Amino acid sequence: MSLETIYVVRHGFRCSYFVDPVSGVASTNVLSPTKIAADPPLTAHGIDQAQELGAYLMSLDPPIEAVYSSPYYRCLQTISPFVSLRNEQVGKSQGKGANSLKPLAIRSERGIGEFYGEAHFDQPQPAPHSFLKTMFPVLDDSFESGVVPAKKGESIEGLYDRVRAAVEKIVERCDQEGIRSAILCSHAAVIIALGRVLTGNIPDKVEVQDFDTFTCGLSVFKRHTASPNSYSALGGGSDELPTGSTDCPAPSSNPPSASSPDGIDGTQRIKRTGNWICKANSDCSFLTGGPERGWHFTGDESFLFGDPVPGSDAASGPPENIAALNTSRL
Repeated sequence: MSLETIYVVRHGFRCSYFVDPVSGVASTNVLSPTKIAADPPLTAHGIDQAQELGAYLMSLDPPIEAVYSSPYYRCLQTISPFVSLRNEQVGKSQGKGANSLKPLAIRSERGIGEFYGEAHFDQPQPAPHSFLKTMFPVLDDSFESGVVPAKKGESIEGLYDRVRAAVEKIVERCDQEGIRSAILCSHAAVIIALGRVLTGNIPDKVEVQDFDTFTCGLSVFKRHTASPNSYSALGGGSDELPTGSTDCPAPSSNPPSASSPDGIDGTQRIKRTGNWICKANSDCSFLTGGPERGWHFTGDESFLFGDPVPGSDAASGPPENIAALNTSRL
């Protein structure tokens, strides 16, 4: 038995924070439980969204058998209500022979953690596992992240590479464990990258609006099994890209070329393709407030502005729209 379904959900409505584009110092008006300014909690509305999401996830078919989450507080806070509901259900059914589901633990995967862009300073880091465990007892102590983001951030291409590596490890592990369905709770930029990597539909321009990322929106991807030439856990290698549901982006009709404007050769690009089918694109039909706080790339997210050292000839200031970049962080 192998992984057939990947559910992807964005965290709920969160509190705001600001990052100084030159120093990298984050600030917020709401103290995070982790005491990390760039690791905000959900708002009261976000908590309500997480509760509604948890109840809805209980009804999914196939049922969720593995839970992966970004280690940032807002993601763990979003997926925890579902895990609690599931484990409560399993506890009530034990010994009755009516339920074959097992208790769930959250696998904290840094490979699907926040995207910050590149910088000359160290980007924010999540709280240590041991500290998070005190607030989220359902964290899996036996799990270790398969991928760790670079300390100084990454380019858009780096984001694709990181997400591809992380999801490939997730799929491979689920295949080995005989898990049919898993859920990933993450952030807007990572979710867009996930959709593109899984479907193999990576546009030349990052700002193309394809995969939606509403707060607590649920996306669904089904594994395409008709690819005999598959060479990776992502199912890459198929020349035929299947279509999904009507609310999902249409697959690209143009396969990656041997040369591309971003300087990535065809071999590197084709390794990021996959043949998973998008069946739902940030569905919010189960949320009282419907779709909220959607986010898309603008094309300005790689950053690296500011002097790396005093007296450097590097760019000395942020772009004019830096305020928008900070307020739209993920």
